Amino acid sequence: MKLPALFPKDMRSTDREVWRIVLPCLLEMMLTYGVGMVTTAMIGRLSGNDISAQGIGQRITDLVMFLAQGIGIGVTVLVGIHFGAGKLNKCRKVSEQSMLIAFGISALCVIGVYLIPNVFIGLFTDDPVLTKAAETYLFIAVWRCPGAALARIVTAAFNGQGNTRTPLVIAVLTNVINAVVGYVLIFGLGPIPALGLKGAAIGQVVANTAGFGIGLLFLYGRRGLYRGVKRDGRLLDFEWADIKKVFATGIPAGFENMMFTFAGMIISRALLSYTSDVYAGYQLASQCEAFISAPAFGFQTAAVTLTARFVGMKDPKALREHFVRICVLSMVISVPCMVLMIGFPGFFMRLLTDKPVLREIGTLYLIIVAIAFIPQMLNMISFGAVRSLGYKNVPLIGTTIGLWGIRVLSSVLAAYVFHAHIGYAFAGMALDHCVRLVIVWTFMKKKRLMRKDDALGGAGSPEKPDHKNQYKEAAV
Repeated sequence: MKLPALFPKDMRSTDREVWRIVLPCLLEMMLTYGVGMVTTAMIGRLSGNDISAQGIGQRITDLVMFLAQGIGIGVTVLVGIHFGAGKLNKCRKVSEQSMLIAFGISALCVIGVYLIPNVFIGLFTDDPVLTKAAETYLFIAVWRCPGAALARIVTAAFNGQGNTRTPLVIAVLTNVINAVVGYVLIFGLGPIPALGLKGAAIGQVVANTAGFGIGLLFLYGRRGLYRGVKRDGRLLDFEWADIKKVFATGIPAGFENMMFTFAGMIISRALLSYTSDVYAGYQLASQCEAFISAPAFGFQTAAVTLTARFVGMKDPKALREHFVRICVLSMVISVPCMVLMIGFPGFFMRLLTDKPVLREIGTLYLIIVAIAFIPQMLNMISFGAVRSLGYKNVPLIGTTIGLWGIRVLSSVLAAYVFHAHIGYAFAGMALDHCVRLVIVWTFMKKKRLMRKDDALGGAGSPEKPDHKNQYKEAAV
């Protein structure tokens, strides 16, 4: 029996287009998470309480980051549709007005943290020592939210036009600043005192603010993306139809991401019920997992961007062809990633901490979650594609079931009901990805999405009664 070619000649142009988007995005995410690992490794040389405090503060600020990421997905989709239809002035206005909204949301977060910090931190722990450390870190780190949220919209503006190289350059500069400033402030240098956990927080604020400033230069500077492109009307004359479309796609995506933070709060509290070392080991390993899983975000960006583009171009055949190749190429990358996580978890944990007990917990986590790496990759790609096709609530439903029905439930049962080994909680985290993949693929099969006879679904969808007509109208 002759197996089909993995890289057929007639797919080379499609593969090149996919890789053109994926590779810069992949490198961007690997750099971002790589620097995150460096920062984590520096903090990993501090106390277990410092590691846990940083993890708690990160979870809280991630509430805004994930919401901004959701809005960014909406911007990527709508910019992709307008770009496919040749409406660059629309692309500019959508991006700029989305930045204003993201800034307002992040400003409210800063105010909320200062008004009721104990409400947020109390969701994780009642330990007064850990609470104090987390509050100290959070009061500084929350100021990274405006810059990071705005930078996310800038990245979405480039991604929507298929330009993932510029976000890579922005990420390189941002993360170099983060690593250098973080190192100097955490450990001290010359007359600069060692600030420890405070230094890590200040480094994040400086880097994210600088990242947004760099992004503005790439948008409006010499040879900038919007240089010479006239905005469609005045900035403050909000195009509510477009804003509604951004939020219609972005809010479910943002809420889906925010659910990870809320679920992470419950899971963190459950893990802290074992010991602070268990949570610290999990926190360190999560950073390592994020670094190795960076390709998933690259392929998801390709799925969102290319699907939106072919919606604008009214080309369902190209849509299906690119989706299939994205899935195939992602699995090619998944295998070596799994080998790294299963075969060398101890190596990564030794880079992150010098504490044996934390290494043991982190090694166990990496081995277990690696088993579900391919399902994780495929469900992210599929969620991105169906979201761009207009089925915005499907990823939200799938994430709700997998996250709360599997991941959170298994952690709570293991910690509070059965007092089981921590490995059972980690197993639930891996199973979550498998369940979500089954849900989205079942939906795609039911709606006949990505089939040769009809890549858009023959019978429409409950959310959009005539999906094919909606697809054609999206480019108008």
